[in-house]
Amino acid sequence: MALPASNRDLKQLRRWLRDRDARRADAVFVVEGPRALASLRDHAIEPRVVFVEESTVAPEGLGDGVVARVARGALDKVADTRSSQGVIAVFDRPGPGEAERAVAGARLLVVLPRVSDPGNLGTIARSAQAAGAGGIVVGPGSVDPYNPKTVRAGAGAIGSLPVWAPTEEAEVRELLDRVADRGGLRLAAAADATTSIDATDFAAEPLALVFGHETAGLAPLSLDASFSIPMAAGSESLNVAMAATIVCFEVARRRREAGR
Repeated sequence: MALPASNRDLKQLRRWLRDRDARRADAVFVVEGPRALASLRDHAIEPRVVFVEESTVAPEGLGDGVVARVARGALDKVADTRSSQGVIAVFDRPGPGEAERAVAGARLLVVLPRVSDPGNLGTIARSAQAAGAGGIVVGPGSVDPYNPKTVRAGAGAIGSLPVWAPTEEAEVRELLDRVADRGGLRLAAAADATTSIDATDFAAEPLALVFGHETAGLAPLSLDASFSIPMAAGSESLNVAMAATIVCFEVARRRREAGR
């Protein structure tokens, strides 16, 4: 169903794109561009509404939600970037209870107590999903996982992979305690760890992989062990997105080899 968008609709869209509190209050997230929209629809996630500039994309290719038509160039005035390609979609996000339950039941989860860069967070979500993780936990000291830049870097992972963003650090600690209570392990990647990733056992289920802040390192959490990624002498430490990608795919490789 295609309807003309009002100025009020566009003002609301601008708020959702630029205001974390507005997105949280209205339980939505926004994706820019037809490829990001298609990626989420591939995971059977349908938009609440799709804003489409005139003569951009046929409405029948945009899902079953409401299509709001706007004048050409209107979305560039509200978009987070100039790459909306004439399509911006609004999706409902799961409630915190639903997200927590999904993440808490995962065999493999990624825990990010304090990740401040939206591009890094989006990349981690994309890598975690590709490696078979069941969800990610984004601590209160982190960037909003539904920041438009994070959503864009996640390439469909934000919205289709369960993401829980608790508002208190104690909630992150409690989740990690539940992993231990279920017989799992809580393992952290740390540049100064004396044990190499090569000598680390990732067979436990559930398994929580914890990654620290890009510069400040790990938050004070109850962990079972830490490990490092070997690098050539004189190399700079990896940023958190690169480290998380390496670790997630190493865990996936070992599980494939073990037939799990």
